[in-house]
Amino acid sequence: MNCNHYIPISAVCIIRELELRGWEFTQGQNLEMDNWQHILFTVVPELRTMCGFQQNNPYHVYDVWQHTAAALRAAGDDPVVALTILFHDIGKPECYTEDEDGRGHFYGHGPVSARITKQVMKRLKFDEETIDTVVELVRYHDSDLHEKRRSIRTWLDRLGVKQFRRLLEVRRCDVSGQNPACLAERLARIHRLEALLDEVVEQNGQFHIKDLDINGSDLIQIGYTPGSSIGSTLSKLADQVVEGVMENKRDILLREAGRWLIRE
Repeated sequence: MNCNHYIPISAVCIIRELELRGWEFTQGQNLEMDNWQHILFTVVPELRTMCGFQQNNPYHVYDVWQHTAAALRAAGDDPVVALTILFHDIGKPECYTEDEDGRGHFYGHGPVSARITKQVMKRLKFDEETIDTVVELVRYHDSDLHEKRRSIRTWLDRLGVKQFRRLLEVRRCDVSGQNPACLAERLARIHRLEALLDEVVEQNGQFHIKDLDINGSDLIQIGYTPGSSIGSTLSKLADQVVEGVMENKRDILLREAGRWLIRE
């Protein structure tokens, strides 16, 4: 199948971010669709499996590649969001199943897509921070997001404010490439989630566990046992930072966590 018809010219900003062989493109630059197709599938051959792969689901009217291209059209100028959209469904062909009614499903495609994305981005020699940020968004792009403050706070502890806002933007792009009949309802839900996020941030501040200068692995390295104590310790440290008791600096946080461990 020739997928060239579905390549969004506005998404050429992604190629700029690949930073390969001195290629340099800017958003909005005219680029022939054949070149777009050739460059993308040459640099990332894993994308080819998406082309022509039918989803057979009422929420989708496009094949996986057409959906990705449509979602890219909705992406703004954040290269992290654009890269996430490019890769977010790359694992779908590997996860495809059908129920007894012939409806297609892609259970677990988020983590599978994240695994493939990490392999691709490492091969393309992206920096570790960009890889981790994009892979995290790909992993969670299809996760359940409940319209409850407690759920929002849990996601903020996991991702931090900036990354969670990115996740909502990824969802906005994603649904923009799905069945138009469902678009208004799904966009409205994302808008409600954003409004709820703003309320939670205003009430609780913008600092969360994810923003700490250390993580669970650091605590394990100084002697903590994997388990619930890791989360509770990080939560206590975050509270101390928010209250101004200590600075969010790696050495200070580890020293205090070490003291708590000795007391136990």
